[in-house]
Amino acid sequence: MQGECTEEMISWIFPSSGGSSSSTPLRPLALWKRQRVLAISLWSLSEGEGFDSRVWHALRLMTDTSQQRVAVEDAFREFIDARGLDKVEVPMWALIQLGRRPDRPPAPGAATDIAAKLHEEACLHMEAVLAAEDPSAVPIDALAAIHKCLHKPTREAFQEILQSRLRDRIKLQKRSGRAATRVLLWELRRAFCERRTPDLALAAHLLESGARTRPREEEDMNSDDDEDPAGHPGGSRYATEYDDAPRNSLDLLALNRFAEPQKLELAIKKAVEFKADPKQNSSYERPLTLAVRCRNVAAVHALLNAGAPVDRQALAALQTVSDRRCRQDMEDRFLSAVTSGGSNLCLKDVAFWVLVQSGNIKAVRKRLKSESSDNAVDAHVMMGLRRCRKKSCTQELHELLVEQWGGPSVSACEVQAATAELMLELREALIDQRGPDEETVSELVALGANVHVRGVDLDIDLEDEEETDDAMDHDSDNDSDGS
Repeated sequence: MQGECTEEMISWIFPSSGGSSSSTPLRPLALWKRQRVLAISLWSLSEGEGFDSRVWHALRLMTDTSQQRVAVEDAFREFIDARGLDKVEVPMWALIQLGRRPDRPPAPGAATDIAAKLHEEACLHMEAVLAAEDPSAVPIDALAAIHKCLHKPTREAFQEILQSRLRDRIKLQKRSGRAATRVLLWELRRAFCERRTPDLALAAHLLESGARTRPREEEDMNSDDDEDPAGHPGGSRYATEYDDAPRNSLDLLALNRFAEPQKLELAIKKAVEFKADPKQNSSYERPLTLAVRCRNVAAVHALLNAGAPVDRQALAALQTVSDRRCRQDMEDRFLSAVTSGGSNLCLKDVAFWVLVQSGNIKAVRKRLKSESSDNAVDAHVMMGLRRCRKKSCTQELHELLVEQWGGPSVSACEVQAATAELMLELREALIDQRGPDEETVSELVALGANVHVRGVDLDIDLEDEEETDDAMDHDSDNDSDGS
């Protein structure tokens, strides 16, 4: 193939942080096309040029064991063979990943194939590194490449070399576990952004190899001097417009509503078995909250089965879900969890809108008689009233609200709620690539929703709930420390 690999081609294959495509997850077909263009672009480099660093970076980020990755790695080997191994500067980790230990010694005089040559070169590099007899001298990328190597005998050969040459087994195991954790996080992030099921076979291998489930992406990616600059492992391409925070394994599974439900539930169950914490307290959202916000019903079921508590944060996320069937499914599962003791919340702890939406007239009356600071009619309360599934209670609840705050205030909040919910439904339909629910839209318009307004968003109130929840957890921790 003739021609040059231009900057425009490279930018299309590897979107820069400034491009709009960097915030858009790639569908499997689009991903495959870009990877194939990557393989073809290798041949378009002129004799006088070397590899663009982003070409190697793209190979390093391929984690799954799919046929697409096999084809791309074959293209790399073919290119290196055609150019000559002595003329291409191949990183040590790429030598490990692309090399292949021969199944049997080559016959005398027989030509050595490129995979075997790469393996021989990788072994020479490894011997040089191991001369220091220090596990920290082995680059994390090299250890990650061993975990990712698709040829099991080759993988085992390098593991044997490391075990035989390094005396500090504990330090080696810890460093190898860090590399496995990195690959696990890469694979889970890629699966989420590419809208596919994670490679469970690879994940199982990594967990058995010492990968930990609790570290977050940035915590594990950038703690060595030999690592890449701060950011997601795939750069801005993996910082999607609806998630740009560093996540741990359970978070990434909770976010991935594109995975096959049964496999996702199994993955969450296994992650918890390997010490992932569904009850984790941190400055980030809890996994259950992420699953609810992403409308990941399978993850909600799996997390609740694993012991994730129904808290104020998860309830607040539930109100941001517009899809009726999805929301009601999660409501029923929440109710089941609360009934079986899966929540430490009392009625006095939940927001007023939750009582209204649940149709609990007795609790609403009691709350209205109290002097609680959140007893105010607002868009959240009126949205909860419209979504109340106990239709026999909605009229009485409406009368209680009017009696407490007056008809004009209730009517004004009803219009605000309808406007906010209409925006929520239309935005969600756009993201999910579905048609808006006609019944919901008609009902909201009939309630007076303003179809011309911009910038209506309930997320700020969700953040308030998270801050309140974190404060409650902090107080609870202090109380337990002092007891």
